[in-house]
Amino acid sequence: MSRPAGVRVVVVANVEPGAGKSAAARALHDALRGYASEVVLWDCSGTLPPPPLHTILPREGVVVVDTGSEPGSSSWKWGARVADRLVIPVPVDRQAARSAALMIQWMAAHGFGRLVGDAITVTERHRRRDRVLAGLIGSHFGKYTSEVAVAPEAWPAVAATILNGFADRAPRNIAVPLDRT
Repeated sequence: MSRPAGVRVVVVANVEPGAGKSAAARALHDALRGYASEVVLWDCSGTLPPPPLHTILPREGVVVVDTGSEPGSSSWKWGARVADRLVIPVPVDRQAARSAALMIQWMAAHGFGRLVGDAITVTERHRRRDRVLAGLIGSHFGKYTSEVAVAPEAWPAVAATILNGFADRAPRNIAVPLDRT
């Protein structure tokens, strides 16, 4: 079964464990609740296969999907196939930034270039000593994604940007099985 017509899916993904992905998904969920009538946070990091979208949210609303954080995880690849919007949390950390960069490179090479181009990168306030790395992260992801925002202040603006973007295009009405590769 395909998803209900009014359901939108926002996937929060970074394949680096400890990148703050789950905290970012919770913060986005909370921010979206201020704008959308029905918002569901779904942790699919350990759920294989994921349930059909209509069982998560049977009518209009937004599903925020917290995907697995392992590079080989099928959940973030499944998320790329069902996402209307992608949010990429990137802490000011070299390994997390590298993993996120490799993830979006994989996505672009596998037909998800539009999803990457529409993605929002969310980074964090940096310590003074990390300003060079923070600048490199912002510059790199700014080339490939639609926006680079700084949390926690940015979550309401990120939520508004996501919902405004939904007004511009129809949801992806597809049924996608989990890829077990």
